[in-house]
Amino acid sequence: MMYALRCMVTSSLLVAWGAAAAAGLGLEWELEGLRMPESVIYDGSAKVLYVTSMDGSATEKDGNGYISKVGTDGTMQVEKWATGLHAPKGMAIHGGRLYVADVDAIAEIDIASGKVLNRYEDASAKFMNDVAAGPDGTIYASDTAANRIYRLRDGKLEVWLEDSALKSPNGLFVDGSRLLVGAMGGFGDDAPLGDFLAVSLEDKSITTLSAGVGHLDGVEPDGKGGYYLTDWPRGKVMHLVPGGQAEILLEMSQGTADLEVVTEEKRLYLPLMMEGKLQAYALP
Repeated sequence: MMYALRCMVTSSLLVAWGAAAAAGLGLEWELEGLRMPESVIYDGSAKVLYVTSMDGSATEKDGNGYISKVGTDGTMQVEKWATGLHAPKGMAIHGGRLYVADVDAIAEIDIASGKVLNRYEDASAKFMNDVAAGPDGTIYASDTAANRIYRLRDGKLEVWLEDSALKSPNGLFVDGSRLLVGAMGGFGDDAPLGDFLAVSLEDKSITTLSAGVGHLDGVEPDGKGGYYLTDWPRGKVMHLVPGGQAEILLEMSQGTADLEVVTEEKRLYLPLMMEGKLQAYALP
């Protein structure tokens, strides 16, 4: 596999990059040649990125999926760092382990070796999509097609919450005593937009933080009380502040997937699934 790294001096080369510059973003580099990259996560201990590649159908258990290790400068370090996966999507890190949503299961990977240690499966799961880790090591996973949130704790995977009010949950982030949820809403050109939700980890009550934001995918905090969100089918990257409207930072082609934001480095990493790219943007 040939990978092409392009380092950007200016963000005005394309219309989308110009829009990013106007919003305070600056495209630093893009890595080409990935195979349907769905999610990226930063490992602060190793100072590297892990990128999931589905390399095929999002629902088939075909064994094609893998995870790459990429440097924060955009260089491909290990193309197939973790294999034995099907259609890996969202990830979370806790205790030296990488947890990955993979069709109907959460895969647990040893970060030191890149080996899959366990697969926690539920045959009734339809579309495991994103994963988030709580400070106590509890892992939460969204099942977008089943309106479910799974919980993995003490080696046991169970349906933690199933509710139509989740409106096709996708992106997850644990924020203190609540689980933030980016909802897809619906699918298709005329489908209703999804909401940005909060679920209480104590009593599972669901609160709408912002209604009709988009067909949401990735959810990441900005470190200032706001959030960066992606809209996969409409190709948008947005910034949402509490009580405000979502500001569109980027309008791109379909496939803006599960992003990562590293606030201490002021950088946003964005997988472009349908283009096979990973991009890095400087934050203001």
